[in-house]
Amino acid sequence: MDFSFKYYKPKPLISFVVFFAILMIFVSNHLPPWIPIPATVASITVLLWIYDKYLWKKMPWLLLKIPDISGRYKGELVSSWPVVEKPVKINIFIEVSQTGSGLHIRQFNKNPQTDQLTQSSSNIENVSVLPDGNLKLSFGYVNDGEATQAHLTKHDGFCILDIQKHDKKIKGIYFTNRHPQPTRGEITAIFENEQTIGRF
Repeated sequence: MDFSFKYYKPKPLISFVVFFAILMIFVSNHLPPWIPIPATVASITVLLWIYDKYLWKKMPWLLLKIPDISGRYKGELVSSWPVVEKPVKINIFIEVSQTGSGLHIRQFNKNPQTDQLTQSSSNIENVSVLPDGNLKLSFGYVNDGEATQAHLTKHDGFCILDIQKHDKKIKGIYFTNRHPQPTRGEITAIFENEQTIGRF
């Protein structure tokens, strides 16, 4: 995840930068005139980096527009597979890695027909806060498929998920461009724990 101010609150962020710049002016009165500006820029950059990587989790409300949704979720995917006549239920785990700048999502599936495991990894993500305080998580992803299974080829997909703020329950839809026939379905999951393990 690259550093970004996408999920930062503009007014608190600007206030923080202005306050710290003024503070540095007072602190650096006795320094050579060429030092204060680079020292101020470097100090603000370091402080924002520390907040973005570590402190945001303890106090996301301070500068961020979105809460902490990182962790591991356990759930079920109901898929419209073209190789069967009725929807298929698939056990899944969703892992959200998050910093102040953004997040990255991985999804781990177990094929109920072959017991093979597949992994999806997000390549574009967005979180928005709804009027009722709950969240809307949307992300595109790539799934490498199964090398030995012709019906589960590499494909792209997109998820649109609602997340309940108070208990982190997930519910939503997904669709893919899987060949030879696209698939779609529903996803439900519940928060399991804060730790991510990177596998099914």
